[in-house]
Amino acid sequence: MRRRTITALLLLAPLALTSGCGWGGPAAAPSTGSSTSASHSSTSTDATSVQPSVCGLPGSGDSTTLTTAPHVDEWRYENQTLWPYPYAKSYGPGVVKDDGMRSCFSHDPQGALFAAANIAAMTTDQNLMSDPEHAISLFGKGSQYDRTAAKIRQLGSFPVGSASDSRGTSAGFRILDFTDSEATVDLGFVGTSAGQSVDLSIVYHLVWSDGDWKLRCEKDIPITSAVIPSFTGYTEWKVSG
Repeated sequence: MRRRTITALLLLAPLALTSGCGWGGPAAAPSTGSSTSASHSSTSTDATSVQPSVCGLPGSGDSTTLTTAPHVDEWRYENQTLWPYPYAKSYGPGVVKDDGMRSCFSHDPQGALFAAANIAAMTTDQNLMSDPEHAISLFGKGSQYDRTAAKIRQLGSFPVGSASDSRGTSAGFRILDFTDSEATVDLGFVGTSAGQSVDLSIVYHLVWSDGDWKLRCEKDIPITSAVIPSFTGYTEWKVSG
């Protein structure tokens, strides 16, 4: 158990966030029930009222639930090799800069899922996170935004774990909650480090900010994580091709 705990900490280290928006430390393991749909508190979305993303990607507007894995045009490893990230013309990222920073996702559950998976990859990329402005761009406007941005600039970079042999492979997902303005996405990863393997749940709390899905920047932390016994209750979503 101790070796599995050490492995998990090495894998979760790249998810550490600065103070203000909190940090993505270990949390209690989430329930792994059979449901993969959004919380019943979510509001339905009318296709005519869905706001397009900042780059013009339309939202589907047909559902607040996601019980089947959306199509991925390609799983990529651009500019980094730790965590693969998904790309789809319909869901994003709609903007991919030369340095590897990615943004602009569709305003629907699929877009929130793709945003969370891309954020997971970007926050493990030392090259990207060495620029504080890159890290700041991942956060949406909120009560702690200015404080967090100032802290990241003071540090001069975004904290990234030092376990160079750590890897994460997508295993599945759950959309825990979804509304027009917020989404909670639980990503299941199989992580490996120092020859050890562990199943991880990493939950991303997102907000719709300036036409895109961003990390929540309020008092509560935007990323929580836990070691889990299995991926029961997750919709399978694995790298292929």
